Amino acid sequence: MRPRFAVVALIAALVPAGVTLRAAAFGQREQKPGGAPPLSDVANYRKWTCANPEPTKMQSRFALLCIGPTADQIARERRNPHVEKWARVYVNDKGAKPFLKEVNPTFPVGTIVVKEKLPAENAAKPELLTVMVKREKGYDPKFGDWEYAVLGGDARTVQARGRLNHCRECHAERARNGYLFRWYRQVKPG
Repeated sequence: MRPRFAVVALIAALVPAGVTLRAAAFGQREQKPGGAPPLSDVANYRKWTCANPEPTKMQSRFALLCIGPTADQIARERRNPHVEKWARVYVNDKGAKPFLKEVNPTFPVGTIVVKEKLPAENAAKPELLTVMVKREKGYDPKFGDWEYAVLGGDARTVQARGRLNHCRECHAERARNGYLFRWYRQVKPG
């Protein structure tokens, strides 16, 4: 399968009508078992610790897949004429210390990580948010007990949420690092 067709197939698989969800009134606090915070907490993510105050450039194909690029991929992307995307990542207080300071972190239940997908380096508003919520032990043990969500850039419209296979499979390769890619951090562990 050619790469272009693979990307189209991937997008088609991620956004079928049955997967799209609409958020209930975001002002209401939904209850989560095991002390996991509700997604409504995401609305205030810009008050959390920002791991990279200067947005980091995302390669176009990785902007679709939410993965960190290798050095070879970065070199090839410099020659790519397609649209650029940028990322800024926030983590709430529960997860800030392991996210920023630990090499092989263990994240407490209630950690929330939000990645803004920005259309330009100086964009004020994201076009999309991807979210990881650390859930109670047993929620999804094979994949580190993380819940994934995709929200509109307004942090209100839930497009997908739960044990999202596309997210799980990608993040599984980072099990040693708490299931997170942190290549974009401007504050290094130490």
